[in-house]
Amino acid sequence: MKLSIMTPFKNVERYIRTCLLSIINSIHYANSRHSIDYEIVLLDDHSDDASMSIAQSILKKLYSYGDNRTYRFVTSAGTGFDAIRKTLFEESENSDLIIFIDSDDWISDTYIYNHLNQHIKHPEIAASQVANISQFKNNSVIEIQHLGVCAQVCKLSELFPSMVGNDTCITPVVWTKMINRQKLGDVKRHPYFKMDGLNDSFFTFTHFQLLDTIAIFEDEHGGVFRRYNRENSYMDSLRKSKAGERYIKLVDAILNHYIEHDYSTDVYLPFQFLELAVVMGNNKTPLLVKDYLVKNKKKVSKYINPHSINALAGVCKLVDPEDLCSYGEILCN
Repeated sequence: MKLSIMTPFKNVERYIRTCLLSIINSIHYANSRHSIDYEIVLLDDHSDDASMSIAQSILKKLYSYGDNRTYRFVTSAGTGFDAIRKTLFEESENSDLIIFIDSDDWISDTYIYNHLNQHIKHPEIAASQVANISQFKNNSVIEIQHLGVCAQVCKLSELFPSMVGNDTCITPVVWTKMINRQKLGDVKRHPYFKMDGLNDSFFTFTHFQLLDTIAIFEDEHGGVFRRYNRENSYMDSLRKSKAGERYIKLVDAILNHYIEHDYSTDVYLPFQFLELAVVMGNNKTPLLVKDYLVKNKKKVSKYINPHSINALAGVCKLVDPEDLCSYGEILCN
């Protein structure tokens, strides 16, 4: 069995040492208990600071330089979240399991081991998900998120309707999961990543959602540690850039992907992102959301099902309480 741990980075010289050392410690802990081939795959997204030299120095000290069985650096023809996620995904084509760890985060010593345990105990699962995330600001814990409670092994189709909320046991990101790459490889609907800065969400709803089962667990030593609102974060800059419009575009990209690839009408369309558009947008965003729903009623209606109708009703009541975005005959029946 082969596990690829994929870490993209850009201008994270303050953080990458902590990230890589945590990965290495977690690998060593898991490797002492499970016989499995590991590799760390790193991709520098055109950093203009010392991130690359720091990463090379750490790995050279700890491993035989150039030993591709342990770590390797890869390059991408493009730049941005979309390109680097896609490149790393393609680099893992022959791996059994994959895990993304962002370069400004770090993980517990038991994190990889606990993920592996789920896949060994439940070989039928397509992925595992850690349920506890610790948020840091100025080196202090400000929040510990427990992402819901569910059975050890859950059907993904039962989880997606509540996926966007913080009280769910699954989130639309890749950095909390270990995914069975070969089971995901059976899904032929490309691209896997799209929507720069929101590509994890696009991937989760267009590809990850089609998998069968997931195992949820809590890591006894904290799971994933996230740096909260770090300065000059690429993701934060994207969120501040027309955030409301970006979430409308995300829903539209997911919807068009469903239609283009003839997805089942039982698939879950995340209308909650339109609520996020209103929350993160400006005073014009509610009208943009309403206009989008009215103009795309024919397409949207195809994916209104018992899982999603309440979320759509919530959006329509928020932006058009009187006419319910012209969906009244559907929502009121």
